[in-house]
Amino acid sequence: ILAPLQLLTTKAASASVNGPSVKYYLSGTAASLFLITSGANRDILQWTNGSSIWTSETTPGLGTNDPTDIIDFLGDIWVAVGEAANVRRKTGGAWGDGGFPAVFFDSVVNVLYWSDNINELYFATGNPATAANRRGPIYVGDTNTNIRAIKAWDTRVYIGKDDGLYVLQEGRVSKLVDFSSARDPNNFKWMKVWNGALYFPILNGLYRLVGGTTLQAVGPDRGAAGVVEIGQMRAFETLHPTYKSLASGKTGQIVDLIPTENFLYAVIDGVTGTSQIIAY
Repeated sequence: ILAPLQLLTTKAASASVNGPSVKYYLSGTAASLFLITSGANRDILQWTNGSSIWTSETTPGLGTNDPTDIIDFLGDIWVAVGEAANVRRKTGGAWGDGGFPAVFFDSVVNVLYWSDNINELYFATGNPATAANRRGPIYVGDTNTNIRAIKAWDTRVYIGKDDGLYVLQEGRVSKLVDFSSARDPNNFKWMKVWNGALYFPILNGLYRLVGGTTLQAVGPDRGAAGVVEIGQMRAFETLHPTYKSLASGKTGQIVDLIPTENFLYAVIDGVTGTSQIIAY
């Protein structure tokens, strides 16, 4: 199923996009679809209404830094390029230095959140290009596990790391769900909200958090015990066997979650012959 998708990444009539896709992002600010890519030919590309090819952004200034995330905020486009360089900011049609490093973004109303330096969370109440508006760091867990995703949702900010799900509420960070026994760098990546629940991958499985209190395994082969209350997660090591990964033939890590009006699609990067898209 994934092979035909390669046909969508046409940059010009005779040349394909020259780099692995990092993220697609539908921008309300630009009213177009952005694609950021990594590698030797890292790039920021745009697809507008009426486009027939991807158009490379003019001098985005990525240099040798792979982009890691992209977001709209206060009428500008912001592209994170990791901890080694400042974000790229497109304002007034031109790209420039955003003034601070970042790995992952999310925002709510006029507050932008971003991660940096393994386990540090920052935020800005106003334009983050102005240093006086930036706040932090807020430390999330220990320095042995990286922040893999941020999602501002339901009056809280959820932060996913290799070892668990953390929550920022009223200025304090606490560990909500402990996945230390299932530690993995792909955990919580591509975390998305859909139909009133927070969805995220753990190992080769798919989970959701409902109401901030109930954890459910929702993969195709989840087993009979599909619900565990958050308060029970301290006993995760004994409960874990009831949480199975994806079914045979669908085994592999989830590399993206795509919410739509009627379905949540999970893109599975499996071994040869098993990479596919499944709908929930």
